Amino acid sequence: MKIKISELKELCVSKLIHNLSREEAEIVFEDFLYGEAAGIKSHGFISFQGNVMGKVGLKEKELEIVKETSSCTIINGNKGLGHLIGRKALEFAAKKASEGIAISGMFNTTSWLMPGIIAREGAKKGMITLVMNNAKARTAPYGGVKARTGTNPLSIGLPLKTPFILDMATSIRAMGQVRLAKKLGIELEEIGYDADGNETNDADKIMSLKPFGGYKGYGLNLFIELFSGLVGKMGSDLKKGWDRGYMIICINPSAFGNLEDYQERTEKLISEVKSEEGVRIPGERAEANYLKVIASGEIEIDDKILEDIKGL
Repeated sequence: MKIKISELKELCVSKLIHNLSREEAEIVFEDFLYGEAAGIKSHGFISFQGNVMGKVGLKEKELEIVKETSSCTIINGNKGLGHLIGRKALEFAAKKASEGIAISGMFNTTSWLMPGIIAREGAKKGMITLVMNNAKARTAPYGGVKARTGTNPLSIGLPLKTPFILDMATSIRAMGQVRLAKKLGIELEEIGYDADGNETNDADKIMSLKPFGGYKGYGLNLFIELFSGLVGKMGSDLKKGWDRGYMIICINPSAFGNLEDYQERTEKLISEVKSEEGVRIPGERAEANYLKVIASGEIEIDDKILEDIKGL
């Protein structure tokens, strides 16, 4: 059904306001709104209950800076909301990258829903932004069938005139898409394996997901697991959401030369890439979907998901 965005906002904020300030609640809402409106419904309001509700009370503890150097910040989130702590981690990295490159690592926090949201914010700050994290084992290694690593998403945001936001799981599908398929009865292709190691497209039977792109995707998936393990746990040691490691890398393009010149050169390349009909830049369709929905003032949301939110 269609609902006014203003009405959906008040509904969701009313569920969050008991443990968050109005400003914090609106930030959390906007993250879910972006996923839903951009057409990434697996990371929209279907995740509202599991990702936020029941956890918002934990944000009362302030984040703790465990270690800090001129180019690095390591943050203990004290089981706070990744939506909020992730933005603070981004601010640290962006500020330290004023003359080059900086990184923030964080752990002991809830999910930030999608790394693309953080990468998008970083790009708005004028930074080339890489965002990634590991997670509970859901992905089988290339050549295997048992889950050994997380879906381990990666996002890259570039501060270009034409928005560039790459946001992807390194498994063939994100777990959010599996949950969406279960909820709405959507049929999947054979994206994973059941308990007996047989390929399956049944969302109720999937015990592990394939890596995307065969051995190439597997290599990237494993790298993110190992890299995130600098601050979080890995593999079989990663049992709870708090155990994940999150990484944000900010690179200031101005440190390499004139930003306007770089943007002009990228626009030339993008025009060449898009010279064939139907070609898009990563994140372009999602951004266009989002802006169209926001301009309309209404959003389409499945009745089952809306009823779940009302019942919280």
